[in-house]
Amino acid sequence: MRRFGKIFKVIISIVGILVLVNTFQMVKSVYFPEPYTDLETFSLFEPPLNIAHRGASGNYPENTLMAFARAIEKGADTLELDIWLTEDFHPAVIHDRTVNRTTDGQGFVSSFTREEIQKLDAGYRFSTPEGDYPFRGMGLKVPMLDEVLETFPDIPVMIEIKRPGIASAEIVARVIEEANAENRVFVGTMNNYTIEHFRRIMPEVPTAASLKEIRRFFYSAHVGMAWFMNWDFEGLFVPPQINRFPILTAPFLAGARAGGYPIFLWTINEPDRMERFLEAGVHGIITDFPGILRNILDQRFE
Repeated sequence: MRRFGKIFKVIISIVGILVLVNTFQMVKSVYFPEPYTDLETFSLFEPPLNIAHRGASGNYPENTLMAFARAIEKGADTLELDIWLTEDFHPAVIHDRTVNRTTDGQGFVSSFTREEIQKLDAGYRFSTPEGDYPFRGMGLKVPMLDEVLETFPDIPVMIEIKRPGIASAEIVARVIEEANAENRVFVGTMNNYTIEHFRRIMPEVPTAASLKEIRRFFYSAHVGMAWFMNWDFEGLFVPPQINRFPILTAPFLAGARAGGYPIFLWTINEPDRMERFLEAGVHGIITDFPGILRNILDQRFE
């Protein structure tokens, strides 16, 4: 019985410490927040950021130069894009492992050379609600990363590396260096090994948390420990929930703000949800409709 009493006291003590630490984290996040980031990339704009998901992909063929240009016209602060490697190791800007969903071609991205994949029609599959295909035959192609960085030299770009591995990390790093874009890109990938390698070869470029790091941060935040742990990432790219399990909880938000880690939320397209998450204090929203988000931001800060 005495032994049970001692165990009970230990458990109560641990719970009490966690409550105190969690409370301190909450207070620190509200009254003594660190600046979200001192990196030049995102000091270009005041948060919250309007981040165009694969460009203005709600209205134009995704991950094309047209979608990126229209996103900027509609008020996007930042472009978000995806990378797969071609057969000859060029970083192609395309979301899927294959070209099937977005082009008139068939097959894996890795089975095409740069020249071959750019012969495909990247506007072929985009349809309107009425069932029309207005962008077929307009000459839209799958761009390469270097083309995007060259075409939009003053726009911050968030790059998600889809293909895991050392080659992807090194080739993306080389293209960024050749474009002198180190101070305006933000690189992420769900694969922990890939992002760790990228950080070793290009430590000056800010990176997002991998899926493994997001999980660790989430659990640490819920015991009040995330804010003072040493993390290798500079930002968190997360959805509101994963498999109906909420990610954007109060402890998660408090831990991120207390530690100075910006949260970029994806993919939010409904105006009411945009409003709600802006109220929650996210640093940026990734959306298919940057024009809608721009209207909301302009109204909030006019």
